[in-house]
Amino acid sequence: MKTVSLITAKIDSKIWPLIRDGKKHYEVRTRSFHSADFIHYVDSIHGYSLGTFALGASYHLQQDTLNCGDTPRDFAFSLSAITREEFDSIFPPDVTTFFVVRILQQVTELNDIFAEEAEQ
Repeated sequence: MKTVSLITAKIDSKIWPLIRDGKKHYEVRTRSFHSADFIHYVDSIHGYSLGTFALGASYHLQQDTLNCGDTPRDFAFSLSAITREEFDSIFPPDVTTFFVVRILQQVTELNDIFAEEAEQ
């Protein structure tokens, strides 16, 4: 038996192609990913399904966790793969804590999620 955690996230249709085409490698949010294994994207306007991706390591960015001299906001922006204007419209200036997770490969079938179990 295998337990997996899947979260659903709304995504702007302008950002979705960056994920789909492998140009956006990190998901940045203001809420925890709760150790999710997968993320399922839905269109933020129409609600239709866009795709599911495996997730990698996640990070909680806040001022006392960074040793690079950047603010959590600047570091999160550098990982976001979107323009500064888009970033600032999604995350108002008073947001200073971010959660970031690595986006891995796209999953097209449930069998892909449980592939390692099928091999045993």
